[in-house]
Amino acid sequence: MKNVYLSIGSNINNPIKQIINAIINIKNIPYSKIIDISTIYYSKPYKSIKKQKNYLNAVILIKTKLNPYKILHYINKIEEKQGRIRTKFKWDSRSIDIDIILFENFTINNKKLTIPHYDMKNRSFVITPILEINSNIKTPEGESIYLISKKLSKKNIYPYFCLLKNNYFK
Repeated sequence: MKNVYLSIGSNINNPIKQIINAIINIKNIPYSKIIDISTIYYSKPYKSIKKQKNYLNAVILIKTKLNPYKILHYINKIEEKQGRIRTKFKWDSRSIDIDIILFENFTINNKKLTIPHYDMKNRSFVITPILEINSNIKTPEGESIYLISKKLSKKNIYPYFCLLKNNYFK
């Protein structure tokens, strides 16, 4: 089974409910199991040129027998089920956003999928929760996530809510 780090985020349509529903839906992906869930973090919108609400973000570690494209298929279905509307503007508000950040040590870069996530190194709302789950993790290129985190500002990310994950989501 492969280790996969998924980032989830929401800033509209009851974000905490969206995050919890995403976790429940991820739990139901076949041949996969949730291993750990980070704290949910509160963060400012990323690269937004429009005024929008702040986000809730978390990272989930799953183990799966599925390939990256099957996982992408399932997370796209979850987003669709939860009302995700894709717009022309990449950083618009969203009910739910689920990204594959890391998939074992895979490197994929094509029109359909980019792993590791193309912008993960610039996002404290992704790096901080990954470190909470695994402080020794490295990118496929061998770069320490811990060292990446040292370069990022933490001024726009705050712990928001810690789930009772061990009893409910696993």
